[in-house]
Amino acid sequence: MVTFKSFSNPLRIILLFTPVDLTGLSPLIPLQMERRNAIPDETKEEIWKFIEKNIYESSEWFKAVYSVIMNIKPINKMENLSDLLFIAVRLGNFDIIQELIIKGAKINSVEGIYNRLSPSLEAISKDRSDILQLFINNGLDVNSIYSRDNFTLINASIEYNSMKCFDILIEKASLNHIVVQTPMMVALQTFERTGNDYFINKLLDKIDIEYETIVDSSFVNYTLFKEGKIPEFHYTSDHRFISPVVGLNYQPIRHNLDNTDVVQKSLATGFINRLERADIKQNFFENLKDRNAHFP
Repeated sequence: MVTFKSFSNPLRIILLFTPVDLTGLSPLIPLQMERRNAIPDETKEEIWKFIEKNIYESSEWFKAVYSVIMNIKPINKMENLSDLLFIAVRLGNFDIIQELIIKGAKINSVEGIYNRLSPSLEAISKDRSDILQLFINNGLDVNSIYSRDNFTLINASIEYNSMKCFDILIEKASLNHIVVQTPMMVALQTFERTGNDYFINKLLDKIDIEYETIVDSSFVNYTLFKEGKIPEFHYTSDHRFISPVVGLNYQPIRHNLDNTDVVQKSLATGFINRLERADIKQNFFENLKDRNAHFP
């Protein structure tokens, strides 16, 4: 079976030398970025020319990664293209995401799985309703539960203040209490943080008010606040537990990851570690210091 490991070597090599802006991926490739920045520009250019000259003779995995990173559509059908959806979403390339799906990527094979990074959560965090709708059109289970992060898609759209994605999900997703927080709890917490009551007002006509009153003390407080019976509103209900960033030996990387826009930060450590364990010759990076080094 083809797995993420099959894409790891191509990903490591292409990320080192590609001329494209890697801002969207930089939180996930900190050590790669350090190596990339240490390589002289002339060396990067020479090796990139070699890659482009020989791309059509490379493996299907290498060509698929090249297409995703370079935003070039020709992607051949192959197993487990779903593994590249998250990277494509981080780069924001709608056409490439669509092409991956056309060529066989299955969104539900990477959604709601305990140890898999979610393309949909990332799209929602940027309010990319176009990407979310594409996933829904191709079978996304909008009620997926992300147990490691105590998240649902509808809750994520509220927490990230993503109104366009929320407007799609409120018509399709369950509003039941299926993780730590109800959608209304998240809406109330967002209101306290941002002053935006858009989500509260949209939810009021769709939730079970009696149930919410029982399980959500903040909802009662909000009602009293709106009626002018208390001077201020403070959120006092359950909070979503966010898994800590662990498993990275380099403290600055953990700190930097904590301060990025990656949604599933604890899972991102696994991505970083897998990329570092890719099977590349030990002396490959050392040889790059030699201007006359040959591409392996």
